[in-house]
Amino acid sequence: MTHVRFTIRLLRWVGAAVVGAAVIAVLLLWRLSMGPLELHFARAYANRTFDTSEGRMALEARRVSLVWGGWQEPLQLVLADIAATDAKGMRVATVPAVVINLSFNALIGGALQPTEIDIDNVRVDVVITREGLIETFLPQDDDASSSRILPILLEQLLKEPDVNHPLGRLNQVRISSAHVRVDDKTTGFVWDAPAARALMVRDEAGVRMQGALTVQAGGHNAEFQLSALYGRSREQLDISLRGQNLRLSAFASAAPQLAPLADLDMPMDGAIRVSASGKGEIRNVDLDLRGGPGRIGIPGVLSPARDVDRATLRLSFTPAENRVRVEEFSVGFNGPTASLRGLLELKQRDFRFEGSAELKDVPVPRLAEFWLEPLAAGGRAWTMANISDGMVNAITLDFAVGGNLDHPENLKVERSLAQMRYEGLTVRYLDPMPPLRGVSGTMRFDGALMRFDIASGAVGNIKLAGGRVDVLGLEGGDNHRTEIELQIRSSVPDTMAFLEHPKIGLAKDLLFNPKRTAGDVAVTLRLKLPLLKSVAMSDVSYWAGADIERFALQNAALGLNLTDATARLEVDARELKVTGKGKVEGQVLDVQWRELFGPKPAFRRRYEVKGQISQATLAKAGLAGLEPYMSGSVILAPLVYKVPVAGPSELSIKADLKPTRLEIPDIKWEKAVGSDGQLTASARFAGGPVPASTDFDLRAGDLSVAGKIELRATDGQFQRATLSRVTLGRTNISGEVRRTDTGYAIDARGPALDVARFLEDEKQAPRPPDPNAPAQPLSGPVMAISLDIGQVLLKRGALPAVKGVLTRQGERLLTTDLQLAASSAGPTKLTLKAQGNGRHLDVKSPDVGGLLRAAGWLDGLVGGELGITAQFDDSKADPPMTINVEMKKFRLAQTAPTRDRDVGTLNDVIEQLGRAGNAGQVFDKLEARIDKAGARMTIRDGRTSGNSVGITAQGTYQFDRDEICLAGAVTPAYVLNAFLSNVPVLGWILTGGEGRGMFAINYSLRGPIDNPKGEVNAATAITPGFLRRMMEGTCGVTSGATDQVSAPDERRTLEQQQQERIGH
Repeated sequence: MTHVRFTIRLLRWVGAAVVGAAVIAVLLLWRLSMGPLELHFARAYANRTFDTSEGRMALEARRVSLVWGGWQEPLQLVLADIAATDAKGMRVATVPAVVINLSFNALIGGALQPTEIDIDNVRVDVVITREGLIETFLPQDDDASSSRILPILLEQLLKEPDVNHPLGRLNQVRISSAHVRVDDKTTGFVWDAPAARALMVRDEAGVRMQGALTVQAGGHNAEFQLSALYGRSREQLDISLRGQNLRLSAFASAAPQLAPLADLDMPMDGAIRVSASGKGEIRNVDLDLRGGPGRIGIPGVLSPARDVDRATLRLSFTPAENRVRVEEFSVGFNGPTASLRGLLELKQRDFRFEGSAELKDVPVPRLAEFWLEPLAAGGRAWTMANISDGMVNAITLDFAVGGNLDHPENLKVERSLAQMRYEGLTVRYLDPMPPLRGVSGTMRFDGALMRFDIASGAVGNIKLAGGRVDVLGLEGGDNHRTEIELQIRSSVPDTMAFLEHPKIGLAKDLLFNPKRTAGDVAVTLRLKLPLLKSVAMSDVSYWAGADIERFALQNAALGLNLTDATARLEVDARELKVTGKGKVEGQVLDVQWRELFGPKPAFRRRYEVKGQISQATLAKAGLAGLEPYMSGSVILAPLVYKVPVAGPSELSIKADLKPTRLEIPDIKWEKAVGSDGQLTASARFAGGPVPASTDFDLRAGDLSVAGKIELRATDGQFQRATLSRVTLGRTNISGEVRRTDTGYAIDARGPALDVARFLEDEKQAPRPPDPNAPAQPLSGPVMAISLDIGQVLLKRGALPAVKGVLTRQGERLLTTDLQLAASSAGPTKLTLKAQGNGRHLDVKSPDVGGLLRAAGWLDGLVGGELGITAQFDDSKADPPMTINVEMKKFRLAQTAPTRDRDVGTLNDVIEQLGRAGNAGQVFDKLEARIDKAGARMTIRDGRTSGNSVGITAQGTYQFDRDEICLAGAVTPAYVLNAFLSNVPVLGWILTGGEGRGMFAINYSLRGPIDNPKGEVNAATAITPGFLRRMMEGTCGVTSGATDQVSAPDERRTLEQQQQERIGH
């Protein structure tokens, strides 16, 4: 029972104690929740003494309080206003507060060790040595009394926790205020952070620091958030500063390598990360900043500084390698944006940067702001002067440059490779030519070659379908030049209008009026020119190739139109060459055109045309005079027109006449379509449209003509034609035709001239003119013809050795002086000259029989001295003629007919005469009077006689029908029979008149001149003369002899006639 009562009593005491403790705890917590609880009695128990690297140090707290931060926080014993003194009693630091976490284990063990310490008035001086080291100094003065204790606390945080050390449970140190000063010995620049604060926390890796500081540099304040790690092994120091309102220009002197930051003047936000060794040797610096607006400049790149609206900078710096790696540097220039990446290598004050840059959305007027002047100075100057409007969409540049930080203007470009996209540019390529507009494409630059690939553009209606512009010589010097290749699409009229610009300097005869042209053209143009502010056409080397389709040209040449032409054109400074084909008045022709330039070309211009061209087209071209003689087509194979540098132009034609029909009615000649024929001709033009001379050679069928025609260059008037060869059938001559003051002089010479084919008259006689119509004045040129012909070939014979001259005007023969050698008896002469109101003809032939036989007009007449006189009455439109014929000493002879010689003979006449006497006698004399009027020749009082036979004749000959009608009487034994005709009155009654006899037979010849038919009236043989004469046929001709008896003195006696016959 006693034990039970004790147990119950003990439980009551414990319960009362627990309840009391609980009440006390609740009251304590309630008090602590209202604020710190001062524990004055604990001051003596809170003082501590401990050993440090600086010697023995004592801490004496002036205030002790108990602090509870809530259910999530431990109960803390806070010691405030602590004075730290060394072994000599000298105060070395003032510690604002020390925090001791109160735990059950710590209380049971009796260990009251601080876990947190607050210090203030810390001053840290950071010195950047000339070797690039960071050295830290902690000044020990009254204004910074906590600086000396900071290394002690940092050292304690770096150690492992130690329950036996007074600071062995220390986990963090808070620096309430600090002054940080940075002294850059490399530049002499000093900047301060007078209001810094930080928190150092123990970590497994070392000591981590979080803090904030306001940096003063260059008169500018920047706010930084600090994050750092100091490695437990003291080999590593990592610092990260996140700043706001940071201006990099204020930190340009932090290290020599950061000097370019001086021109980066703009507020920025971002982070700076520094990695260093435990001894302060900087290993790496990283910057990650963004900001704007402000001004940015890069020595030698963006100089002077430019206004910007935004910027981003990410770079890393490795001092040991003297390298700054720019991972991103992008800037917005109030529209355009630029970015830069690369590696900056430094050696002393020299630098080299290798990287890439990109520039976007740059209006061309602002392009000069971003194109470095040292980079392709010639190309830059030309671009700035000649390119306007539009937008550069993007420029990317891979490059390497070098220079000196003290002389950034002496930037040297070691390597560059640029690419660009652009659109809407206006390019002046050759002032004052109209500019290219709307140019779009890309560009590539490798330091020596800048290449623009053009996708589109236009000059008026001329469109660029593509192109390339190369700017060369950019690797050094001032020999900057460009090579351009453009693909152009346009219509022919627009192209012609463009090429008319005087700056191009093309000769006007190379161009056509745009209004006369049509078609499409695709041009490849290549230009080479220096990049100068002013470029002359002589400085430009060019080549152009054009493919022309559906080309049309009105009045292309000689009034002809060219349509549906397809051609290839190539031109450069030395030559223009065009090849193609097109339709000329609907006919396809192949054309080649070459134009040579320069001072001494082989020729200046050459055209060549091949193809088939019709007579109608030639007529439209001005050769209408060919129409009566030519039809069908001519194949030009080829026609060549060549203009030399000096001297006359030349035209040569080689024509195939196989599809041509040729006809010359005057000489009864023609060539049918399908038969072979060739024409070659060459002409020389003495500076005008009329050739000075034309050589030609025509061979078609049996016609072959060669020669030269000369025209007066001033008006194209005919001057001379020299015929070296004229062969047509049996004709083989040469000659010359010259212009004279009154007409033409014609010389014809050669072995043979066949006139039969063009002397043949038509079967149907023309309607005779009114015989009383007066003659019209002569008009037209006077033709003076000189002949020297071996043979003038007729239908059945020839006139041999014809020489002499004759003149002709219109259809009238004016004068003649000819001779021909028909036999060995001597030449036959023909003379025609003006006399009175007409002309007088005189013909003399010593052997008329031989002449007729040679000419193939008549066989059977032997010998005969012929004399003919004739008078033309030129007062009439068709001049009538009065002809007197006298022929002596001739005879008739029968000839045997031959098949190969169809010549008229006198065989029938001789046969009939043989019945009356000796038809082979020699006739002493033949006399006749002939009148010609129109196509009719009338023979009057024709008579001839010999010893055996006498003949009278009268009649007509129709030229238009080649028909003859002769009638007369044949008197046998003429000498005796005609004796009575001399008896007055009785002789006329018995004989019928002079030349008749007492006994005679009437006859008649009728029919074609080649073979007339004879008839004899035998009854007239015994009929008295006057009756016989009335029975005699007249062929419609009235005798010109008088019917009255003549007086004796008016008649010749028989003896006189006999004497005449004997004498002759």
